[in-house]
Amino acid sequence: MADIETGNIEQGGQAAGTQTVGIAASDSDTATLTEDTALPMAIEWTTAPETPANIIAQKGADFNETTFGNITQFARSACGQGGRNVQVVFSAGWDGGDIEVTGVTCDGSVATDTIADPGGAGTVQGAVGFLFITGITNDGTWSAGTVDVQFGLYLAVPVNSMTPTLAQVIDTFAGTDMTPNGAISAAGLVDIQDAPADGTNTYIVGYTLGNTYTDAGHTHGLTDGGHGH
Repeated sequence: MADIETGNIEQGGQAAGTQTVGIAASDSDTATLTEDTALPMAIEWTTAPETPANIIAQKGADFNETTFGNITQFARSACGQGGRNVQVVFSAGWDGGDIEVTGVTCDGSVATDTIADPGGAGTVQGAVGFLFITGITNDGTWSAGTVDVQFGLYLAVPVNSMTPTLAQVIDTFAGTDMTPNGAISAAGLVDIQDAPADGTNTYIVGYTLGNTYTDAGHTHGLTDGGHGH
């Protein structure tokens, strides 16, 4: 503990005399420091998302499709190694239950997306972004109706400790920047559908990744409040 002589201190216009104040020459504590450093922009692309393309088609029975060659996989860019979600088209008479899609996400994790039967004819978007799909099955007992499992309307980007930030979405067919201030969902999905559909257009999604880390050691200086790491 260093004693610092403060000298003559004025209080209310009156001389208060000489005081000695004890101040620690240095002080250490534990704190958390988080820094985000943007990395170079990555891109993902997809062609004609509004035009349905089947991953598996016209399943009209109980099924458990796990043969990799029988499942049409997403085309994806080699940049960020992103993927797509899936959508399921249910016919009016389908009674085979929900559809479970299993695969590997853009982060390398195995995930299952359960796409609920809407109880009638309808198209339901999945909530998981897959890099590739390993299995598709129904979880009920079928007696009527059909389902198609198709490419979904969302492009997927990797989501992990390096949180992605959306930079731009470009519709190359129309030559327009669609959502420069949009967002990436917690699941890594980016809405790329355009209205009205432009035909055989291509969408490019640009995004950056933040580098987040924690530094728990801080040393506080005597006078400037600075931090040493």
